[in-house]
Amino acid sequence: MSLIASATLVALSIAPARAATAPPAAPRAALREDAFDRKKAQLEAARLPALEALVTFCHEGKAFAERDNVYALILLLNEEHADARKWLRYKKDRKSGEWTQKGYREPRATKDEEVVAEYERRLAAIDVEFVAGLYDLVIAKKADIGPDRARAEFEGLMALAPNHAGVREALGYERIERDGEEVWLPATAVKALKRRGEIKSKLRELREAAPEFGTADPVDPEEGFGVGFETVYTADHVRVLGATDPAELGKIMRNAQVQWDLLRWMTKTRFKEPEGLRIFVMASNADKKSFLSQNPDFSSDDRRFALKLTSLWLRNYREYVCWHKKSKNRIDAACKQTSSYYLSQAHGVYQQGWLAEGFGLYVTKRSCGSRENYRIFEDEYDDPGTRDLERDYKKPNANWYALAVKMLEKSRPTRLVSALGKDSNTMNWGDYVLGYTLTAYLIEGHDPRVLRQIMNLISEYEKEPISSVAALEKVLGAKMPDIQKDLLAWARAVGKDSL
Repeated sequence: MSLIASATLVALSIAPARAATAPPAAPRAALREDAFDRKKAQLEAARLPALEALVTFCHEGKAFAERDNVYALILLLNEEHADARKWLRYKKDRKSGEWTQKGYREPRATKDEEVVAEYERRLAAIDVEFVAGLYDLVIAKKADIGPDRARAEFEGLMALAPNHAGVREALGYERIERDGEEVWLPATAVKALKRRGEIKSKLRELREAAPEFGTADPVDPEEGFGVGFETVYTADHVRVLGATDPAELGKIMRNAQVQWDLLRWMTKTRFKEPEGLRIFVMASNADKKSFLSQNPDFSSDDRRFALKLTSLWLRNYREYVCWHKKSKNRIDAACKQTSSYYLSQAHGVYQQGWLAEGFGLYVTKRSCGSRENYRIFEDEYDDPGTRDLERDYKKPNANWYALAVKMLEKSRPTRLVSALGKDSNTMNWGDYVLGYTLTAYLIEGHDPRVLRQIMNLISEYEKEPISSVAALEKVLGAKMPDIQKDLLAWARAVGKDSL
C-alpha cells in the first residue's frame, strides 16, 4: 500500500469533531458532543504507543515502506510527531506554522513475506481494539452526537474494519450468501435482488390478464393527416393508429395496457384510469412529412425540429407520434412515452427530468427489454465530463448501473443534486444515467410507498410542490451527499442492470 493510499484510508476513519461551517449547537448539545470528542481522543491516543512499537518492528525488519505507512497514521493522531515528520520529509514554515512535504521518495516495499504478514497482523490487532472501543462509544452516545455525526464515525470504522458486523448493520448492510460465499450488501441491494423477480413475475401476470383489444376505423381528424392508417386498435383508454406492421402495433397496444397497471402496482396507488391516449405510428419519411405538413399544431420551425426526433408529443399532450425506420425503435419510443404519460397523469410529474425520463427508461427496459431513446441536445447542453462515456451509454446492452458507479466515483458530492435540478430538455448523458439509476434505486431498493411519497411531494398537482432534493431528503431521511453515497454503494452491490 502506498503512503498516500494508507493515509487516505485512515483519514476516512477520523471524522472531524464538527464541521466549521455548521451552525452553533445549543450549549447542552455542544457539551455532550465535546464529551464524546474527549473520549474519542483518549481512544486515539491509546493507539499511539502501539503504532510507535510497530514502527520499530518495521524499521528493524527493513520494511521501510510499511514503516512510512505507519508514520502517516501517526500524523493523523499527532500532527507534531517529530520522528514521523522527519522520516516523511516534512518541513515547518516558521511564519505560517504549516507543514510541507519536500523531497520525499517512497521506499520500496519489502519482499520478506514473513515480515509483511507480521506487520499486517499487528496493524490489524491495533485497529481491532480501536474499532471496538469507538464502536461502543458511538452506540452509547448516538443521541448526543446526532445521526449525521454517527454515520460519519461508522463510515470511518468500516474503512478500518470492513467485516465488523455491528458497523455494517449500523450503516444499513445485510450479510447474505452470494455465489457460494457470504458477503455484506446494502439492505436496499438485498431488497432489489428480490424485487426484480417480483417485477418480472408481475409483468408476466399483467400480460396474461390484459383484455383483448379491438379494431376500428380512423375518424376525424385522424383521416386528415395525409397518412393511410391501415390499422387502428382500441382498448380502454388507449387508441393506436399505424401505417406499419399490425404485429408491431399490437405490441405497442399491449405494452400500453400493461404499463398503467404496472405503475399502480409499483407505487401501491389506486387512481382512476387516465384520459384517452392516442398513439400514431409510422415508418416512412413521406408519411412523417405529410403528417407534419397537414397538422395545424405545427409551425414551420416545429416541423424542422420534429424531423430530427424519434417521437413527438402533440400540443394537447394526450397524443404522440412515433416514427423511425426500425421497428424496435418505434416500439421502444412508444413504450417510453406511454409510461411517461401515465406518470404525469397519475402523479403530476412533468418538469422533473430525472424522474420523467428515468421512469420512462426504466419501465421500457423492463417491459420491452430495450432502452433506445433519449432526448439530448448536445450542442447546447453537452457536458465535457461525460463525453468519454457517451459511446458506452449508447450501446444497446450497456450496464447503466456500472456507468453510474464509474461516474459517481469521480464526481463531486453535489453531482446528483445537479442532475435533479434539470428538466428533460437540459439533461446530458450523465444526467440520464443518474436519473435512470436513481429511479431504479427507489423502485427496486425501497418500499413502494417511498417512490409514491416522493412523487406526491414534487407533483405539480400540489399547490406548493417542493424540489426533488427536498423531497428525497425528507422521505429518505438523509442529506444529499449521503444519498449520493448510498446510491453509489447500491449500484456497486446490485451490479447488473437487468432482470
